[in-house]
Amino acid sequence: MCPTPDSTLADPHQINADLQRQLVECRAERDEALARETAMAEVLQVINSQRGVARDPRAARRFHPGANDTGERRARANGPR
Repeated sequence: MCPTPDSTLADPHQINADLQRQLVECRAERDEALARETAMAEVLQVINSQRGVARDPRAARRFHPGANDTGERRARANGPR
């Protein structure tokens, strides 16, 4: 919000009050953004910590039953390589 030339000379107390209100709004926006960023970092940490859990394909089936069924059927149909 840019003050008009007339309002700049009119009341410095009003201008100060407006600036104080803007400052409060900006701080609230900053705090909300920081909270979102912190929450996202926590989610990414959890995802990252789960990466090593299912490296073995047999272990992956425990987490996602049926995920590898099609590939296994193809391997059986094609025989050993």
